[in-house]
Amino acid sequence: MPVDEAEQIVRAIRRGGIDALVMKDARGDKVVTLQGTEHPYRVLVEFVNDGAATLDSDGTILYANNRFAELLSMSLSKLIGTSMQSHLSPTEGNKFQSLVGRARHRRAAGEIALLASKGARVWCVSLSHR
Repeated sequence: MPVDEAEQIVRAIRRGGIDALVMKDARGDKVVTLQGTEHPYRVLVEFVNDGAATLDSDGTILYANNRFAELLSMSLSKLIGTSMQSHLSPTEGNKFQSLVGRARHRRAAGEIALLASKGARVWCVSLSHR
């Protein structure tokens, strides 16, 4: 392989332009994926016993781990894209909005009861920050 081609490959890897490499070893081809620094954190969030979710500024659930979906008795595919408000009673919805308002300016914590799809209340502590 020419030196300039090897340098181009190294530059592409450094800039994030390559997601995986195919490597040959004694057993044949092997795909090696390149992971960013966020990978260990993503694995941690996926496998902790606590539910976790990320919301946009309107309260739409953008990301949730499997445990969060289990707490709400929903499949993850049905949960993503729903409004957090739809999983709260009106009283809890007001508490949630207050918590979000405080979190826009500083770290905030509060206890909120979520409503599982079968109507059961699930208590959680919500920690949030901007």
